[in-house]
Amino acid sequence: MAHKFNPKMKEKLDSPERRAVLPPKEILVQNNLHKGQTLVDIGCGTGYFTLAGAEIVGEAGKAVGLDTSAEMISHLENKILVKGYSNTHLLLSEEYADFAVLGFIFHEVDNKARFLQEIRRVLKPSGTLLILEWAKNEQLQGGPPLHHRLSMKEAADFLTSGGFEVRKNGNIGLQYYSIRGESRVSGAVSNQQ
Repeated sequence: MAHKFNPKMKEKLDSPERRAVLPPKEILVQNNLHKGQTLVDIGCGTGYFTLAGAEIVGEAGKAVGLDTSAEMISHLENKILVKGYSNTHLLLSEEYADFAVLGFIFHEVDNKARFLQEIRRVLKPSGTLLILEWAKNEQLQGGPPLHHRLSMKEAADFLTSGGFEVRKNGNIGLQYYSIRGESRVSGAVSNQQ
């Protein structure tokens, strides 16, 4: 099992010595984070990069902090209240997701193979992906243009080639459909590193 940082030692993360060697705001700016962008700080801990990122991106941007420790999230929430940031959002998360939903966006994704690869990477082995989409039917009103839509078979083919096993698919009324896939364990990227 991988080593996990002990939240009881959180003062070490914000020490003056660490800030002198590893200045968070300078590092983010030097690496091209700028106003209006969205920063996602995975394993945000005490908010070392989350808070610096919130300052840089400003009100036009967003800083999102994710951590698996409720204690760290609570600690960071208090810091955000004191600083008065309104562009910062926190999420207590698992390391890997059990279930992902793509609600009517899969047809908008340019590189579907890469997108599915990334979803598969963050899912637990045998994790579930649910895709909800518009039916590819020219007689239906509303939704994206017909040439942007994917048929149920096209979406299922993308899932299969992306390392998912289609477990269930079907129509939702006349206008929509759903496909549920499960990440294949064999040949999957290991989450146990």
